[in-house]
Amino acid sequence: MDKLRFLQDIGVIKKGHFLLTSGLHSDVYFEKFRIIERPFALIEYIKDDLRRIKALNFDIVLGPQFGGAFIAFAFGYLLSKKAVYAEKDINGNFYIGRGFEIKNKKILLADDVLTTGSSIKKVLKILQGRAEVVGIYVLIDRRDNKTDEFMGIPLISGLKVSADTYKPEECPLCQRGVPLTTKKTGIIK
Repeated sequence: MDKLRFLQDIGVIKKGHFLLTSGLHSDVYFEKFRIIERPFALIEYIKDDLRRIKALNFDIVLGPQFGGAFIAFAFGYLLSKKAVYAEKDINGNFYIGRGFEIKNKKILLADDVLTTGSSIKKVLKILQGRAEVVGIYVLIDRRDNKTDEFMGIPLISGLKVSADTYKPEECPLCQRGVPLTTKKTGIIK
């Protein structure tokens, strides 16, 4: 499967001037919900990665809300594994609730789009001493760097795409007056 073409065809890849969840700006936005809203498409997308995922030997797939939870569910379905979810409290902190049993389990952590890795790092922190994360899977890795940010845990990405990000004060799009789009409110002038 040509994943880049597939994502373009279903409207995942947007061009413009975007405020990312990380607070950074970019000229590319990956609207993960265009693939998540099509469960059949999500399943086909991740099927290409099953061989690499199976090699990790894990018990449970865990995904942070929102996007990661859907991906965890899809892997759980395909591999007949439990899928559990890290939820956010009102302060934005992740926790494992709903009676999910993760103690001493081997976990595949699944998420949607990797930009800074902040959600993954937060979930890894709450899992320390409780479970062993044997791998991380993301639909799209948009980072330019290839540093080991995740304590030596293998990272598998469905697609690696280089997409520029900028601190707001250094953003060339802002400097040119290009209207900024947020996922919640649309264009900010």
